[in-house]
Amino acid sequence: MSVQPLSPEKLRRAASPAAFPFASTAELEPDTHIIGQPRGTQAIAFGVNIQSAGYNIYALGDLGTGRTTAIKHFLQTPAQEMPTPDDWIYVHNFAVPYQPRAISLPPGEGAKFKAQVRQLIHDLRQALPQAFADETYQQSVAAIKQEFEGQRNGLMQAIQQHVAELGFALVKAASGFVIVPARDGRQLTNEEVNQLPPDARREMEKQAQTISADVEDVLYQIHQLELAARQKMKEIDRGAAETAVQHHFQDILKTCEGNGEICLYLNEMQADILDQIQDFTSPVDSEEQIDLRRYEVNLLVDNSQTRGAPVILEPNPTYHGLLGRLEYEMNQGYLYTHFTNIKCGALHWANGGYLILNAHTLF
Repeated sequence: MSVQPLSPEKLRRAASPAAFPFASTAELEPDTHIIGQPRGTQAIAFGVNIQSAGYNIYALGDLGTGRTTAIKHFLQTPAQEMPTPDDWIYVHNFAVPYQPRAISLPPGEGAKFKAQVRQLIHDLRQALPQAFADETYQQSVAAIKQEFEGQRNGLMQAIQQHVAELGFALVKAASGFVIVPARDGRQLTNEEVNQLPPDARREMEKQAQTISADVEDVLYQIHQLELAARQKMKEIDRGAAETAVQHHFQDILKTCEGNGEICLYLNEMQADILDQIQDFTSPVDSEEQIDLRRYEVNLLVDNSQTRGAPVILEPNPTYHGLLGRLEYEMNQGYLYTHFTNIKCGALHWANGGYLILNAHTLF
């Protein structure tokens, strides 16, 4: 059979627009079925309707046959009728810092709670320094300091007089107090001490040992007074802080009604803030950098914009893409991480819904 050349007109199939029952393809409904695969379409629909756990759908077919499109179509319809899954957050675990706590919240509440906690910490950074600048607080602090200084000065004057009556002087040195021989209010030099009779020197050494024990006893009493003053200061600090902290926690504590884990976290955070008051008392505009990240909320999964169950298509199902990852930061040449660096994966996003994967990319 000889080859016959064809003209360009014969290579083109002409179709009259009048033969089509539409003016534009935009008027057509998209066909989401797998072309030529009615049994495959029925199998997908059957699998989607199975509500029991442990079932998956595996669709095998040639490239470009519409498998992904059909599966997404069949999943979106039931997904819209399913409940929207919860949000998930990570918060600091005050009991075990290296085991952050995962907490679920109703959809959309995770972002709200994160914003509330951030605003709370900001407000406390403003309010607590003002509480410690209050005149009543300052007067209480001054009274404690005055009482301690009066007791300390009284003990020191008494021991100095006692030492002087025994012929010695109490001299403050870098390492503490030193007992030196004295006469008529003047400290004796080493040469003058060496010129004393041996019996007098032995008696002086014996008295010095007794005086040293008395001085140690007085210094111990002063140390105990200092500890007591610090405890009083700590109680006053906590009392001043409690009023401000409890006032600012009132509104956010209302959000924990019905969620025991959030209530527990907020109560632990409130107690931790009272134990770490110094982190909040420095001026906000000071150059000192205070690390308050332990009070941050890591919003892992945010379903505030999700309607129904999620349908997630993961084109690159790597280990980190599916299970999430833990990011690291560099600080002075060392890598470290934090619970706020935990990032979610496709399994987190698809929790409570559907996850579509290319099975070949898993192997």
